[in-house]
Amino acid sequence: MRTKLAFLLLILTVLPSALLANGGTRRFQALDVFDLELAADPQISPDGTSIVYVRTFFDIMTDRRRSNLWMVRFDGSRHRPLTTGNENDSSPRWSPDGKRLVYVSTSDGSTQLYLRWMDSQQTAKLTHLTHAPQSVT
Repeated sequence: MRTKLAFLLLILTVLPSALLANGGTRRFQALDVFDLELAADPQISPDGTSIVYVRTFFDIMTDRRRSNLWMVRFDGSRHRPLTTGNENDSSPRWSPDGKRLVYVSTSDGSTQLYLRWMDSQQTAKLTHLTHAPQSVT
């Protein structure tokens, strides 16, 4: 329900600007949904300098929603992806010292927990679960 509400709010904020940009003559088309992106689940690093969030987009080739993790500094600089590809990465959580990030991902075909070392950018798969974890708390 929350996801549907967030999606509806995103469409309602993007639609008026799309109409105004084209002089009010262009209507929202079904394919325009694939140009929409949504930022969710922001997680502030323990030292307060960085924010990791889930960036959701829509894959036109598979007609599926996908998500990657992105990071930005508190001042808006160094905005960059942490994960890429047509996967579903979600639920990022910082370690108490801010040196690691644990998250849920489908990068190997099944939903598992992963750990990323922020200094070396290395990632390790933590689990081999038969049932998908829903989130990290």
